Amino acid sequence: MLSQLTSLATGVRRNELLGKAKRGAAMVAVVTAAVAGVLLVRWGPAQPEVEVPAEATAPVSPELTSSTPVAIPRVSSLPMVTPSHKVPNIRFSVRPIMTVLPRVERDVTIVATPGSALVSIDGRAPVKVGFGVTQRLTVGPHALVFSTPSGDLCCLPRTIQVEVVEGDGPQVVSGAVHYRDARLSLVGGPADAVLDCPGVGKAVKSGETVTVGMGAVDQFVNCFISGSGIPPGSKSIRLRAGQSIAVSALEPR
Repeated sequence: MLSQLTSLATGVRRNELLGKAKRGAAMVAVVTAAVAGVLLVRWGPAQPEVEVPAEATAPVSPELTSSTPVAIPRVSSLPMVTPSHKVPNIRFSVRPIMTVLPRVERDVTIVATPGSALVSIDGRAPVKVGFGVTQRLTVGPHALVFSTPSGDLCCLPRTIQVEVVEGDGPQVVSGAVHYRDARLSLVGGPADAVLDCPGVGKAVKSGETVTVGMGAVDQFVNCFISGSGIPPGSKSIRLRAGQSIAVSALEPR
């Protein structure tokens, strides 16, 4: 009876040891397979070796000449090697740094002729200059347009470019309009009558009209009248920009 119990216990112990051995072997197999899979993913499959035909590496026979064809392996027959990892596409975004500079301004005093002149700054509404007008302008270039009130035919607008610079105190800018020419004519008297105005370099014959350049709205010139039957003498004539004046040769002086 005792021997039977001993045999039974020995068989049970043997079965337990065999079960543990089987479970250990199974675990080792699983770990080995996992490691092999990681290595395969990491390094990729081994690349096959390229076999070069023997005729491509064989020594060249002395009997071969430059005209003898030589066997060279085709490039298309070589296997293509593809990297197992792709280089990531990295994009960079650069934003400019915007710096707002402070506005630098300066007082600008504008004077102009004639006294009735108007000034428009950078396309703004015209303002009367009078004896001078002061405006606050930014440092830099500006366009000033000088004109006269509507209906005044003496002048044409004139534009000037002004550069306002940094400094202390007001910057003074002078401007003027463009004056139209005056027209002067001599009427009446003999055919050889002449109105000579040396101050403006003009000599006007009877029945003739000349233009006189003007540097102001009004200008006085001293002229001399001569001709058959006309007593010699001088006459002061007032010229006005943009207007015509007719002088009579027979008018008393």
